[in-house]
Amino acid sequence: MQKKKINKILSILGIILIIFGSLILIYSIFIVDTVNFIDNKNIVRNLEKNNIENNKINVSKTNNKTVDYKAILSIPKIDLVGKIYDINSKLNDVSKNIQVISPSTFPDVENSNLILASHSGNSKISYFKNLDKLILDDDVYLYYQDKKYEYKVKDIYNQEKDGEIEIIKNKNTDTLSLITCDKNDKRYQIVFICELVETSN
Repeated sequence: MQKKKINKILSILGIILIIFGSLILIYSIFIVDTVNFIDNKNIVRNLEKNNIENNKINVSKTNNKTVDYKAILSIPKIDLVGKIYDINSKLNDVSKNIQVISPSTFPDVENSNLILASHSGNSKISYFKNLDKLILDDDVYLYYQDKKYEYKVKDIYNQEKDGEIEIIKNKNTDTLSLITCDKNDKRYQIVFICELVETSN
């Protein structure tokens, strides 16, 4: 009888510890995501104030850490701010960041087409999870080489996932193409074609 009571108490304590550990894990993930989001927001604020030098910016006032990246993608409507790394960087990976897809060209090239892909799920690397909320003429910004490139969403279409993606764009325009999985049907991916409308310093 005493042994059963002890086993019951140990089982209850074990359940409480598991629940407590899970709550700590969830809280720590939330805090890390919040800090990253605040840091990214600060990057865009710094860019807006033209406090940029070779794409290296202080992302935190507390640790003076700098991050080297190639560009910043900002979509205010969905509170998205994401770093874009060089296509040859090991950080240019959809499992870590927004990925630059070959054959991309940045907007300093005439009739450019920068192709970016990211996940649409619920993890912390799902940068494009709210991309499906965009509609035609929504604003998309790219900060690159001391300039702000303003794009407008001009086309949205689905394509079946088959290992390849067809980008349908006007060959005489500078374009930003955003690609993510269709949340409603994982067999498809959604493509957002954004056209450059303005460049400013």
